[in-house]
Amino acid sequence: MSKRTAVICFLYLLTSFSQAEIKKSWEINLSKIFHADIEGDFTEQFSPVYWNEKLLLCSDRGVIKSIDIATKHVKLIRTIPLKIETVANYGKNHFIFHGRHRSKPDYYYYAVDIVKKSIKGRLKLKKPLWKFDDWAMFEKHKQFLVFNPKIGKVVYYQKAGSSMEFPVYSPDERNVFFNQRRNLMELILPEIGAGLAFTRPDNSKMVVDPKPLLKFNVLDTLDQGIIPDNLRDEILYYHKENGTIGQLNLKTKEILWEREFFKPEMKISIPHEYKDKLYYLISYAKKGAEKRNKGKIIAINRKTGYPDWLSKDLYFYNFHPIQFGTTIISGDTNGNVLFLDLETGATQAKFQVGSSLTTPIVVNDDVFIKTEKKLFCFTNKQSTFKKLFSF
Repeated sequence: MSKRTAVICFLYLLTSFSQAEIKKSWEINLSKIFHADIEGDFTEQFSPVYWNEKLLLCSDRGVIKSIDIATKHVKLIRTIPLKIETVANYGKNHFIFHGRHRSKPDYYYYAVDIVKKSIKGRLKLKKPLWKFDDWAMFEKHKQFLVFNPKIGKVVYYQKAGSSMEFPVYSPDERNVFFNQRRNLMELILPEIGAGLAFTRPDNSKMVVDPKPLLKFNVLDTLDQGIIPDNLRDEILYYHKENGTIGQLNLKTKEILWEREFFKPEMKISIPHEYKDKLYYLISYAKKGAEKRNKGKIIAINRKTGYPDWLSKDLYFYNFHPIQFGTTIISGDTNGNVLFLDLETGATQAKFQVGSSLTTPIVVNDDVFIKTEKKLFCFTNKQSTFKKLFSF
């Protein structure tokens, strides 16, 4: 065998052995975590959240529990009076839970210290909170209010010229939103001033500083019909209600491309970015009393706007494209979770999990996926061969 052939064979073996293999680590029935007749059941759209080597799980009767991801030991945290639908982390041990109140028709946010198992405060609000650092912001009556979950209080507010429609995702970690005047706005937070204003002691009253702390920059005024999805540097990815997806250069005002991908009655998620691709989840219009959603993932080339690949149809609740290693997590209508190659869309791994995925939670080499009846852990471990040759 020649040296050239030997080198080619070695490189082939190295590539083969270096590919990570996705395996199922464990699964647990949700009925073993919550006793439905006493503690309630998961709401369909609820997805667990990671905390300190554990997952936080919630029921529609307000019961909060944790499950250790190594031992699968379940522990009761506390109960709050909400039909819990979502939860988000604000700081190391502080979480905000959202849902309809169990004895009232209104929606509330409850701030909870998980370690102390105490309720720090609550907000009567249905609008989404906007997370930045360890604070939460919301807009009400053309005012921006800052809520500190650690003390459970609104600690600052400032008037704004127009109401916020929704936040716009930015991988650059900028605070961008779209308002009712069709302005794409960036919120600038002065670090020192904001830090002082947003960390008042528990017994203090809300004080508005004479000089506004929040600065609002108008990035662009968008034409009628354009709905912003994602902003990276000066490039805006958007969609329209007529079914088109496009790319706009805010600096030059040039539409780089615009393609039709879905029908007006369909919905589209915020895209996930990876190298030269955008990964959208497009959902079909619901039929009858169907609660779950049905749709597919589409990988679009960012430079050309043309699709590189399409996934199979999948059923889901609260779900959007999540990257796990070199794959995008998807599913099918037969109850399988699929790990699709980022570049080609080919199925790298496939497991039967049951119907209707919620948003997967990725923690290092593990991903946790909840379906209607079970919670799963999948692991993406590199081979020993690659570790021996890693530098």
